[in-house]
Amino acid sequence: MSKIDKLLNTMELVHYMEKFKNKVFIFVVTGKNYIRDIIPDIIILQSFNIKVVLILDYKEDEELEKIMEENNKMILKISSILKKNHLNPLPFLGSEIYTKKIDDKVEITGFDTEILKFALNKNKIPIIMPIGMDKRGNYNKLDGKGIALELAKTIKSDMVYLISELDGIEIDGQRMQFLNYSDVEELLKTYPKLDDKTQEILQYSLKLMDCGVDCGILKGETGNIYGEVFSYDIFGTLIKKVDDEKIRNAYIDDIQSIHLLIKNEVNSKNILPIQEDDIEKEISDYIVYDIDNSVVALGKLNDYNEAAEIAKIATFPRYQGGKKAKKLCEKLIKKAIEEGKKYVFGLSINDKMISLFKGLDFYEVDRESLPMKWKENYDFNRPSRAFRLDLENGK
Repeated sequence: MSKIDKLLNTMELVHYMEKFKNKVFIFVVTGKNYIRDIIPDIIILQSFNIKVVLILDYKEDEELEKIMEENNKMILKISSILKKNHLNPLPFLGSEIYTKKIDDKVEITGFDTEILKFALNKNKIPIIMPIGMDKRGNYNKLDGKGIALELAKTIKSDMVYLISELDGIEIDGQRMQFLNYSDVEELLKTYPKLDDKTQEILQYSLKLMDCGVDCGILKGETGNIYGEVFSYDIFGTLIKKVDDEKIRNAYIDDIQSIHLLIKNEVNSKNILPIQEDDIEKEISDYIVYDIDNSVVALGKLNDYNEAAEIAKIATFPRYQGGKKAKKLCEKLIKKAIEEGKKYVFGLSINDKMISLFKGLDFYEVDRESLPMKWKENYDFNRPSRAFRLDLENGK
C-alpha cells in the first residue's frame, strides 16, 4: 500500500470517528462464540469514543439457571479481555433491570438509570445479562432484543445491532443491503411466507424505528462491525427510518464526504481521481443525495459552453439499487436545460452506468465528437464509452 493510500484510509477513518463520536451503539449478541469474535471490534469502537452496550442473549429455550450460569462465565471472560485492553467493563447481572410478571408474561418496567448513566459517562462498557428482577427479588428470563428496545428508549441509543449467525436479511436468495421504514412494511405485506426469524427481525426493526433508533443485522465475525461503521464496505443489512431525503446543492462542509465517496469509486476504477482542493474549487457544480444529513450519492455538471458533461456519479454501495444515481442524472439534465445547454454527455466504463445512460435515452457517440475543450484534458487510453442526450427539444 502506497503512502497516499495509507493517508487516504486514515482520513476516511477520522471522518467516521468524528461522525460517530459519543454515539451510543447497543449490541445484542446471540451465541457465546460470536461475543468472543466481536470483542476486537468493540475494543476499537470504544477506543474511538463510541459508547458501547453489550447485551448477551441465549440461543434456544434454555432454563433460567443455565442462562445465569453460562452468562456469568461469559461476562467474566469478556471483562478480563476488555481490562487487558485498558477498557472498563461494568457487568449487569439482573438486579439493574426491573420486571413484573403477569400471567407468565414478563415485562420490563425500568432500569437502574443511575448506574447506566454512570457507566456511559465514564466510558465503561455495560455487559448485560438477559435477566431481570421483580419487586420480590425473583429473577426472570428476558429476551435480549426486548432489553435492547426498552434500553434504547431509556438512554436514547442511536443504533441497535443484532449479532448472530445471520448475515443480514435475505429475500428470495438476495441479501437486502439497505431497507427503510416503508421497505420493511412492504416486505411484511408482500412476502407473507417469510420465515419466522426474518419476520420477527423486520417487525422488531419497525418498533426500533418508531423510537428513532436504527437497526443493523450483522454476522458475528471479527471485522464486520469495524467495516460497517468505519468504511464504505457493506456488511449485513442496515435498516433506517429515513426522516429526511433530498437532492441538494453541495456545501463546503460536504467536501470530505464527496472526496471519500469518489475515492471509493476510484478504487473500483469507475471514476478518475480528484483532489479535495479541486472539489472545493468546483463545489458549486456538485449536487448530492442527502439522507438524514449524510451524503450517500453525488453527481457533477461540467460546463462546456453549449454542452455539459454529467460526471462523477457515485453512490455509497449500501444505497445502490435505489435509483439514486438516476435521480441525480435527471436533476443534472434539468439543470443543463435551465442553463440553455444544447446537449449533455457522459462517459463510463461501468456497465451499470452505461445502462443508466441508455435508460435515460442517451445514445452512444464517438468520443471525438465531444467538445474540444473536453478532449484537451481527457486520456483517450481510458476504455470509456461516450453517450449523448440532445436537449433542444426539451427532452
